[in-house]
Amino acid sequence: MKAVSLLVLLAAASALAAGEAVAQQRSGLMGGLSLGGGSLSLEGSAGGDSSLALVRQRDSHLGTVAFDVHLGAMVSEKTAIMLVFVFDNGLGSTSGQGVEVEVGDIAVAFPSSATSLWSGVMGGAVQRWLTSRFWVRGGVGAGFLQRDFTLGTDSDYLTLTLDRGYALAVLAGAGFEIYRRSNFAVDAEFHFSAFSLSGVGVYAPSVQVGLNLY
Repeated sequence: MKAVSLLVLLAAASALAAGEAVAQQRSGLMGGLSLGGGSLSLEGSAGGDSSLALVRQRDSHLGTVAFDVHLGAMVSEKTAIMLVFVFDNGLGSTSGQGVEVEVGDIAVAFPSSATSLWSGVMGGAVQRWLTSRFWVRGGVGAGFLQRDFTLGTDSDYLTLTLDRGYALAVLAGAGFEIYRRSNFAVDAEFHFSAFSLSGVGVYAPSVQVGLNLY
């Protein structure tokens, strides 16, 4: 009886190990997307760039909606190379005061206004699984920062892009697969991007939930 029980336990353990091995198998193309929230911080001095200095003074720390998309391929069972686009949008200063804009001889009144900042990085990255479920990511790319000014009425709005800049950026991330089935996984993820634009450091950390296919 003891021998039979031992054989049953060994068979169950072998089945679990085989299932885990199948679940861990990754090959070919891979990709995914994630969504969450984070912050957008501007640090340092803008020097002679008065527009960035104004942005930093008013909106140096913003809450953001964060988004990530990546597409790549597995080069080994635990390593992938990919193209990555990370994106953060934060609502900045708002005002209930009226703004009047002159277009030729016509003056248009807008009862409200708001500024928003857009930051993102598009580049290449390497992702490595350190365990069967935990991975880290690092890469470089082109970062951008854009400031928009939105004028609103009771029924419509007008958005103007005030300034936009580009710079070399770094990106990093880490994630844990909280649910995994064959070649599909749901991850809890942390993302971070950083670059310097006209003397201002732009930092965008975020926490996201991701859907990934392998």
